[in-house]
Amino acid sequence: MLSAVIGSMAVVVQTTRNPESQLPVVRQQVSAIDKEIPVSSVASMSELQSRSTANRRFQMLLLGVFGIVALSLAVVGIYGVTSYWVVHRTQEIGIRIALGARGFDVLYMIAGKGMLLALSGILLGVAGSFAVTRVMKGILYEIKATDPLTFLAVALLLGTTAFAACCIPAWRAMRISPVEAFRDVQ
Repeated sequence: MLSAVIGSMAVVVQTTRNPESQLPVVRQQVSAIDKEIPVSSVASMSELQSRSTANRRFQMLLLGVFGIVALSLAVVGIYGVTSYWVVHRTQEIGIRIALGARGFDVLYMIAGKGMLLALSGILLGVAGSFAVTRVMKGILYEIKATDPLTFLAVALLLGTTAFAACCIPAWRAMRISPVEAFRDVQ
């Protein structure tokens, strides 16, 4: 399809051939009607459709970039808090290991505490996002603002990345030697 603006009118031509190759034919037909009418702003329907959705695509791109930045900040924050907690409890972890705690017990203790914080954040985030869905309705296409699959996918993504961020310091804590933990006592 080809669209051409003539004065304040628009002419739309449907063709099975390449739309750009039909431009001389359209100009010739318009000229046959009136030689004074200029033909301008010629575009294919796919170009017009692309232009009409450009603003929405840009908004979605920005939303995606901000989402990735937010996820990265959340992972770094969870990792930092969990690492800080492990460093300040190194002696306690060393004592637990010396008294017979297995590596899995240490992993469960540290990752469990981090995941408790992460899950509470996820629950607060889901509740907050339900409250803000009215704003999002305007930029969503064929998706409900309260789509349960989207909420579940985001919660699983956040939970998985939070678990990975908790497991790295927990894995380091599992390998704490009780002897080295007691050497650091000042």
